[in-house]
Amino acid sequence: KKVILGIDDSPVQKAQKRVLTWQDKLFQLRPTFMDAEVDLKEDFDGISELDNPAPPWFMWLFYSTVLFAVVYFVNFTWTRRGPNQEQEYQASMVQHASSKNAFTKKAGESVDENSVTVETDQAKLTEAADIFKSKCAACHGADGGGMQGSGPNLADDYWIHGNSIKDVFKTIKYGYLSAGMVAWDGQISPPKMKALSTYVLSLRGTKPSNPQPPKGDKMDPKEKL
Repeated sequence: KKVILGIDDSPVQKAQKRVLTWQDKLFQLRPTFMDAEVDLKEDFDGISELDNPAPPWFMWLFYSTVLFAVVYFVNFTWTRRGPNQEQEYQASMVQHASSKNAFTKKAGESVDENSVTVETDQAKLTEAADIFKSKCAACHGADGGGMQGSGPNLADDYWIHGNSIKDVFKTIKYGYLSAGMVAWDGQISPPKMKALSTYVLSLRGTKPSNPQPPKGDKMDPKEKL
C-alpha cells in the first residue's frame, strides 16, 4: 500500500502486527518484529546476525530421527531381527520375477494381429498341430493340402489373404465368411492362435497326399521359420 497507493499503516495497525498469531504460538515461531531481542549486534554490509534457534518441537523431531536410526541399526545389524540388505535384495528379486511372469503372461494373452510374432516354443507348436487337426482339417485337410470345394491348399506358395504371420493370424481370428472361413475369435485364445498361425506357415513346402490346385497369388515367405 505504501509503494503503490502511498498509504502507510496506521499506528494501530503497526501495533496489531506486533501480536503473535496462533500459527506463531502453535509452531513456536519468532516473527520479524522480535528480531531486536535476538540481535547479536554483529552487522556486516547491512546484514544483521540473529541468535534465533530452531523451535523445540523441531529439535525433538530431529532427536527422534536420531533415536530411530539407532534402534534401526541395532535391530537390523546386531540383533538381526529383520532382514539384512542381502535378504531384502533377494526378496525384491523374487517379487520382481513374480511381477515379470505376471506381466509376460498378461502380455501373451493380449497378443493381436498388430503385435503377433512367430511362435518359437516347440511345445506350443505341437499343441497347435493338434488344434489344426481338430478345427481346421475339415476344410484344409489333415496335412494342409486343402479340400475340394472347401479350404485352399496351405502347403504351396499361393495365398488369398496374405502370408505374413499377421495376415494369417488375422484370417484365423476374424475369418472370411464370404469364402467360408469361420472366425475363431473367442473360441481359440490369442496365444494359441499365434501358435496356430505359425504352424500354418510351417506347412509351406510339405507334400500333402492330395494337394488342391493353387488359389490366390504367389507370394514369397515373409518370415523365416
